[in-house]
Parts: sequence; C-alpha cells; structure tokens
Amino acid sequence: MLIPPDAKLWLIELMMAYPIFLMDRYGVSDEEAIEKTKADLQLLTFLPPPPIRGVHIGCGRGELVAFMAERHGDLGTFVGIDIPDRIAEARELAEKAGIEIAFQGTALPRLSLPSDGFNMVVVSGPSSRVTLDYWETLLQESARVTMEEGIYALNYRCRPEVPAICPMEAFRTLVEVGVGTSVTIEWQDEARQFILLLGKKRLEWAQVWTQVMGQGPPIVH
Repeated sequence: MLIPPDAKLWLIELMMAYPIFLMDRYGVSDEEAIEKTKADLQLLTFLPPPPIRGVHIGCGRGELVAFMAERHGDLGTFVGIDIPDRIAEARELAEKAGIEIAFQGTALPRLSLPSDGFNMVVVSGPSSRVTLDYWETLLQESARVTMEEGIYALNYRCRPEVPAICPMEAFRTLVEVGVGTSVTIEWQDEARQFILLLGKKRLEWAQVWTQVMGQGPPIVH
C-alpha cells in the first residue's frame, strides 16, 4: 500500500480530513460524518503504488470515491459505479461539491468495465438482501476487472434483521487458514473458487459483518 514513512501522522490527518470533507462538501452532519469515517477509514488506506486506477463498485452517493479522487487525483484516476438511480444522485452531489469525477450507472451485478483494468477495486454496499447468484456474479465480475497484484477490498454487510446466506464467512475463513486446508464450512466450494479466481490480487477484508439476529455485535476485520 502507498503509505508515507510517518504512517501515524498520515493516518491521523486522514481521520481529520475525511469527516471535514463530508461536512463541508456534502452537507453531512457531524455525527454522521464520524460514523461514516469509522466505517470507511480502512478503505481509505488501501492504496496501490501509482499510477492508481481505482473503482468503487456500489459507491452509493459517491462520497468515498469523490474524496479519493480529490485527495489522490494526482496519483491516478477513480471511477464510481452503482445502479443508475444512485449514480444520478452521486453525480448531482459531486457537481454541487465542485468535484470532477467519472461515475457510471450500470445494471449490477454485471460490469461494463475492461478486464484487468484497475489496480484498486473496492466492492461495497451489497448485503444479505441479495441472492447468492447475485453475489457470485458480482464477485466474479469485480475480480475480472482487478489487475494482477492489484488490491481487492471487500466490504460485506449482513444485516441483523435479515437471515443471512453469508458466503463471505467462508471466503474470510479460507483466506485466513489457506485455500488448501480442509474446512467444514458452508459455501466452501464457492469460496475456494472465488479465491482461486483472484489469483495474485490481494484480498483485503474491509468490513465483514457477520451479525445475524440475536447473535451479538458485528465482527469487523
């Protein structure tokens, strides 16, 4: 990752800059800015060496990718992708904030992006509300567009009010213990196939929320 020698000061400055950006440029309340900083901070540190070609799949309102584009625009390019309705809002907000950034509306989980086109891929937003078929397609497509040696950051949320299929649990476990290890876990085959698909791309677990109804607080990695 592209982190300066004085990493502690760099991280502190980042923790201050992001909420200020959210409040000043996007009109976010101070409380919401703090919560969003907690959620997005790890994603903000996933930077490959320049030139950066970054894409945020499931960018929502676009605040995170807009911040990256403004802060690191001299190091490369950044693209935000989501369904058309969300992208219309993201474009409008970025224009009001005075930020020039490319957004692309698409019918997720399919991606109209070149293979091996990005060395920084953030997949964010989808949750247990989507089907396993949707997840498999999105994971395959997002892995396809990630360059070898690129960073693939996955932000998976399993909402507590929805019974979870939670295939990410298998992915995370197999990454931690090794693909070749025998693990008795649901979705084992799907997990192994996805990890093999990633090849040399480095998988980062930005947030793997495994909270299911009545099972306590989320586990964040």
